[in-house]
Formats: sequence, C-alpha cells, structure tokens
Amino acid sequence: MGIYVIMKALILAAGESSRMMPLTANIPKPLLFVGGKPFLEHTILALRDTGIKEITLLVGYQKEKIKDYFKDGKKLGVKIRYAEQKERLGTAHAVGTVKMKNNFLCINGDVVITKELINGLMDFYRKHNGPVVTGVNVKHSKEFGVLKV
Repeated sequence: MGIYVIMKALILAAGESSRMMPLTANIPKPLLFVGGKPFLEHTILALRDTGIKEITLLVGYQKEKIKDYFKDGKKLGVKIRYAEQKERLGTAHAVGTVKMKNNFLCINGDVVITKELINGLMDFYRKHNGPVVTGVNVKHSKEFGVLKV
C-alpha cells in the first residue's frame, strides 16, 4: 500500500445559482458573503491552512467576477488556475471537464468548509488508501442528486 497525498484541489464554482435569486442576479453564489468573506474565500483559506495550495476553480456563470476577485490567488497564499465549464450538466460532468492529474480534493464552491473537516477527510483518505466520497442525508432527495450506498 502506498501513501496517498493530496496537494491539489478542484473547487466547483460554475453553477447559475438559480435557487438563490434574486441575491445572485448580479453576483455568483460563491461570492456571496458569509461571516465577512465570500463562501469561496472561506474554502480557499481552509485549503491553504491544510497545506493544499494548488487550486483549480471551475467557473462558468459570471466567471469574470470570480476571476477578478481571486486573480491568481497570490494574496491568499495559494496558486489559482481557472477552467471553464461551458455546459452545466451536473457534478460528474463538471469534474470530467477538468483534466486533474494525480490525487485531488473536489469541493463545491458554495459551501463553507473548515480546515478541521478537510483534515478529517485527508486522514480518512490516507488511512484507507483510496477515494473518499461524502454525502448528506436529506428529506426531499428528489430536489438534489441521489447517492445510493
């Protein structure tokens, strides 16, 4: 068994944020402020604080606003590159749009995630030497994608 190390992250930030209208009419959901910073900035800082400093942002809807805000990531102490999802056909399509090499962590861009949670995922990943998928149990699953285990 090898030791698995994750040094890169893919953040999905291409969605149209239609369920958040009218808040997202002029700003993409990942740039909505929560606790004094955009959703996406919280995530980037948590990744940085766990040692992941190479980040790919998958953008689409209002992509220029995201690019203008984060630029190359230098001000946050990370390296950001951008990929574009021209057609939004779901999460699997989004991940497949970006040709990530080696192991990487994939996170939605409209959630606030802590470094403790990221460290927990990484520890689980290393302990089990393989992929980790997380999900959330919801009452009305027809409104979302469904994960059967």
